[in-house]
Amino acid sequence: MKGAARRAARRVAKRAAVRPAKGAAVRPAKGAAVRPAKGAPIRLRSAGAVVFRGSGPRLRFLLIRNVKGHWDFPKGKVEAGEAPRDAAVREIAEESGLTGLRFVPGFLRLLRWSYREGGRRATKTTWYWLARSASGRVRLSAEHSRAAWVSLADGMRLVKFLNARRLLRSAGRWLEGHARRGR
Repeated sequence: MKGAARRAARRVAKRAAVRPAKGAAVRPAKGAAVRPAKGAPIRLRSAGAVVFRGSGPRLRFLLIRNVKGHWDFPKGKVEAGEAPRDAAVREIAEESGLTGLRFVPGFLRLLRWSYREGGRRATKTTWYWLARSASGRVRLSAEHSRAAWVSLADGMRLVKFLNARRLLRSAGRWLEGHARRGR
């Protein structure tokens, strides 16, 4: 009888450990990888920056071309437990080799968009800051084929996606407005 009682106690303990109380919120351990339920939408978080150098007529923005051929700003995935701005600094360094960037206070844009990935809907949220680079020397990662420092007008022609063009235009206007005010 002792063995049967012990097995019954284990079954009860196991059920209690696996199944939360009805209506209880279940949260994964901090930093744990969470796999979405089959068919559930994928939620991605990224961070990056509109990197620039120069001013006035010599103002140039950094664009990098990914392996799909699209020109974009340096950005990448926010790791578990990582702050979005820290992720932006890390990703810019990884993708372009640029370090020592000076982030412009007051400029932060949040972009969201959805697309299909493997038959499932994916929603991506990306934080973008505006950052000045003292250096123009770019060292690309393997995931990118080219980099270019371009004028606002050239950038508007190169960038394919509307939300990225709006971001570039917003950064250009921000810098122009601050230049007029002598900041």
